[in-house]
Amino acid sequence: MSALRPYQAEALEALYAGWAAGERRLGVSLPTGVGKTHIMAHLGRREAEAGRPCLFLVHRDTLVEQTVAKLRGTLPATASVGVVKAARNEVGAQCVVASVHTLRRAERRRFLAGGRFRRVVVDEAHVSRAPTYAAVFEDVGAFAPGGADLAGFTATWSRSDALGLGDVWQRVVYHKTIQWALRQAPPLLVRPRAVRVGVGADLAGVRVSRATGDYAEAELEAAVMLEEVRGAVVQGVARHRAGRPGVLFAPTVQSAEYFGDALRAAGLRVAGWYHSTPAGERRRVDAGIRSGELDIMTTCTAVAEGYDNPALAFGVLCRPTRHEGLFVQMFGRLLRPWPGKAEALLLDAVGATLDVKLRTAVDLRVSAETTDGLGVDEPAEDEEPDEPVGRERLARVRAEDSEVALFAGTQVQWLTSRVGLPFVSCGDSLVFLCQGPGGWYVGQAADRLGPDGRPQGRWVAQGLSQEDALTLASDHAECEGEHLARRSARWRSGPPSDRQREVALSMGIVTEGMTRGQVSDAMSVAFATRVLAPFAAWSARQLQEVG
Repeated sequence: MSALRPYQAEALEALYAGWAAGERRLGVSLPTGVGKTHIMAHLGRREAEAGRPCLFLVHRDTLVEQTVAKLRGTLPATASVGVVKAARNEVGAQCVVASVHTLRRAERRRFLAGGRFRRVVVDEAHVSRAPTYAAVFEDVGAFAPGGADLAGFTATWSRSDALGLGDVWQRVVYHKTIQWALRQAPPLLVRPRAVRVGVGADLAGVRVSRATGDYAEAELEAAVMLEEVRGAVVQGVARHRAGRPGVLFAPTVQSAEYFGDALRAAGLRVAGWYHSTPAGERRRVDAGIRSGELDIMTTCTAVAEGYDNPALAFGVLCRPTRHEGLFVQMFGRLLRPWPGKAEALLLDAVGATLDVKLRTAVDLRVSAETTDGLGVDEPAEDEEPDEPVGRERLARVRAEDSEVALFAGTQVQWLTSRVGLPFVSCGDSLVFLCQGPGGWYVGQAADRLGPDGRPQGRWVAQGLSQEDALTLASDHAECEGEHLARRSARWRSGPPSDRQREVALSMGIVTEGMTRGQVSDAMSVAFATRVLAPFAAWSARQLQEVG
């Protein structure tokens, strides 16, 4: 049994601390490749040592075997591991790993009744809004007094559809980003790179599904199965692969095979991996990528989540997407360290990186209101997309290969205090920027002055360029902020609450005509200005001395 790394131990302790405080449904957010399954296994070990059965929910067959293997290498020798999947029904084990698809039928869920499982671990928790998960959570009493506690793990705590993860999950108690993993010594992941090849896919006429918030998959097939896109793929692979084993993502099996055939014709050894691929063939493909007998595997999203093959170092993206979580999951297949692997390179042949970046935002909003409670319906055939897509998007693509700024932009809500310092509100603290000797400083301070009337805080980083400081500060806020303000949060567009108006009025803020988000921002600016005034004065003195 290998020990937990410090950050893994912190994540596990954060879960138990939250449960001890009375919270029930808690999450952990860590990038793909830094050991979420290892934390899950140690959670199982702790439960086994306490004599409490534990249930592990996974939604892909490949994840069942991976989880079982990790548990058997971590649990005490006396603890048993059982599987509930297809013909297997080993429900009496200490740790039970269950395929969610098997639990769709009520008779397969009978073993959940009676309160036997006090802790339930949910892998890839961003998919936990599906009906079968709801049925399991109901059976184990996750929303009832005295029912089971939930621990959710995923790299992408966000969805692109109308269903909110906040309907299930109360709080993400531990959150680290890809950039954090890259800054560790040694880095926990390899450096990601992305290059756009060709002129991309013309998505004019491709509808945006109101149910998923992403492009309608059936219509993407015709948009990408074009000779100019296939030619860009073949030429881009020839220029950039450099012998690295890779994976190609396409929207459908037919489109994946369309590109795979072209790569085979160019002399590459290619095999497909899809939901319909038999287990024996999947093992052959996986082994072939690891041994070098295969060059590229083609897939849709069958390996986008949970698949663990660190030899993968090269990707080809032939699937346009507006869903940042899906993009992060696909890119995440390439980021695990492996001997001789210095970087992970993704070729974008369809212009997907015009729409998404490599960010790991946490979004625990509740579902948008709908007439049936199941999300917004698909638009009719003659309806326009929810928002314009298509040719104007391709105007930003150059014909030659171009590097992509993967971490450009930020999801967090930056505000400016009345003393001129930009800041992010992180619940009970502020992350802020100011200039000092040798460049920009990133600071973190409590959102209230101390008993002596002085600010309480620390420098996170010093002497950076303005761009690096903004990137690091945004990333630090993502990691540290349990109640982080986000520009995209849906609650911001609603009217202010009566309590919010009352507090704002006491601060001299007139709320007439303001949204809830605008009132929240005005209150945050008022609080932050008092806290940040001493830092602004310090910054002004430093700049005056330099000048």
